[in-house]
Amino acid sequence: MYIYGKNVAKESINNNQKIIKAYINKNFNDKEIIDKLKKQKVKINYTNNHDLDKISDNGLHQGIVLQVDDIKTYSYDEIISNINKEYKTVVMLDHIEDP
Repeated sequence: MYIYGKNVAKESINNNQKIIKAYINKNFNDKEIIDKLKKQKVKINYTNNHDLDKISDNGLHQGIVLQVDDIKTYSYDEIISNINKEYKTVVMLDHIEDP
């Protein structure tokens, strides 16, 4: 899965999300993000905006796209069968977006 944008990248890095690879524009100038990626030993592929546009599908990448592990999903039956007495409530959300 690909995520993109400076704020999303910072949150992912700061929360120690598993980042497989970073695609960064050659002119990207956020040294803090680059330093943190290097510290976490993430492979960085420097590229151009055209390639980042293709990866992100919309051009709103702000010069950075991260490849991360897919979000783990569970079926309803898996959730219900694993509910225990301590956690009796299940909250299900759909169509959540970051405006």
